Amino acid sequence: MSKSDQSTAVMTANNLDYKFDAPLSVSVNRTMKKQFFATRSFDDTSGTAICDWNSGVDAIDPCNSYLVLRLRVNAGAGFTGSERWSFGVGSAMNLFQSVKILSSSGTELARTENANLYHKVNSTTKHSEAWFKTVGAMMGCPPDGVGDTIPDYEIGIPAVFVIPLTELDPFFNLYDKKLIPSTVASGLRIELALAQWQKALLTTGATDASGYTIENIEFRNESLTFMDSAQALLNKEASTNGLEVTYDRIFSTQSSIGTSLSENHELRKAVALAKNIKCCLLPTANALDPTLDSFVTTAFSFSSLDGRIANQYYPSQPIETAQEAYIYHLKNAQKVKSPEYETCLDFTSYIQNHAYLSFDFERDDSLNLSACPVNQSRVCEVRYTRNIGTSATAYLFLTYTALCRSSLSNTSVKI
Repeated sequence: MSKSDQSTAVMTANNLDYKFDAPLSVSVNRTMKKQFFATRSFDDTSGTAICDWNSGVDAIDPCNSYLVLRLRVNAGAGFTGSERWSFGVGSAMNLFQSVKILSSSGTELARTENANLYHKVNSTTKHSEAWFKTVGAMMGCPPDGVGDTIPDYEIGIPAVFVIPLTELDPFFNLYDKKLIPSTVASGLRIELALAQWQKALLTTGATDASGYTIENIEFRNESLTFMDSAQALLNKEASTNGLEVTYDRIFSTQSSIGTSLSENHELRKAVALAKNIKCCLLPTANALDPTLDSFVTTAFSFSSLDGRIANQYYPSQPIETAQEAYIYHLKNAQKVKSPEYETCLDFTSYIQNHAYLSFDFERDDSLNLSACPVNQSRVCEVRYTRNIGTSATAYLFLTYTALCRSSLSNTSVKI
C-alpha cells in the first residue's frame, strides 16, 4: 500500500474523511405539476372529458400522481333539502364509463370499457379495509369497502374527490413501478367518458337529483427532471432501440343473459399473454335506478363454474360450492399464498353483493409473464350454471400484457 493510500485509510478509519458520497439519483428536480382539461366544467351530458398532458422533457411518476375533481350533484324535482347521495359500494370512479389513453402520435395505449365496474371488482379484492379508510376515503369509497353506505353527501353542495392514477387505469401501474418516460408522457391524451348519473350515484329518492356537474377537474402529476447526462442517455436509447414499458390492459365485454340458468361466454380477443379473466352478473333492475346500487352483483347462486382457454381448464374440474369459489377467487389474487396482502372482501359480502368469478391463466404465480395466448383457435370462455334465474347482465374483463415501445417521434404497442 502506498503512503498516500495509508494516509487515506487512516483518515477514513478515524471518521475524518469528509468527502461526499457518490450521488445515487439522476433527478435534479421533483415537483407536482398541474395538467388541465380542455374545459374546467363538465356534466353527465357532456360525453367525454379530454386532457392533453404538456409535460415536456419530464418523466412522470404515476404512483405519486392523481386526478382531483370537485363534484356537485344537482337538485331534482323531489329535493326538499334533507336528501343525500353517495357512490354506494363504488367510488368517484363511478363517474367514468370508460378510459381511453392515446400517445401524442395517436397510438392507442389503453382502452378500458366499463372502467367504473372494473375498478370496483378489482379494488374490492385487491385492497384492505385500512386502504378504504385512508386513500379510498378520498375517492368516496365506503369505509369497509364492501357495504352499502347511507347517502351522506349533500345535494347541491360540491365535494372534492381524489383518484390516484394507479386506480384510474391499469396503464398507470407499470410493471416494476417504472416512471412514464417523457417520450410517452409528453402529449399524452386521456379521454374519460362520463357515465349516466342514475348509474353513477345512489340517492334516497328517484327524483332527489337531476344529474351532476364536475368542476375544476385536473391532473396533479409528480414530474421528474433528469440531469443532462441521464437525459442524453435516454434520448440515445429512444432514438436507437426505443424505450419499452410493460403494463396490463383490459378488454371488456358484456351480454344480457336475462333469466337463463346456464351460460357460456366466449371472449375472442387475440392476445399473446392473457393473465386472467373476471366475470360478474349485475341485476337488470339496478341498471338505471338511482335508488338502487348499480355496482352490486346478484347473490351467489352458482352450482357449477369454470373457465378455459382452448382445451386448458381452470380449474381442471368445475367449482360447485360458494366456499370453493370464494377461496379460488382469493387464490387468484395472491391472498392465500401471501396472507400479509389483506383484502376487505369477506365471505358474507362475497356471496351477497360481490360474487366475482375469476380464473388465473398464469402458469407460474411467482412470475409475471407466464400467461397464455388467446387467438382464433384458442378461444377464452367462462361457463357457469346457476340455481336462481335473476334477470342480469354479465360483464367479463380479460387482463392481458401490453408492451409500449417509444422512440423520439413515434410510439407503438404490442399485445
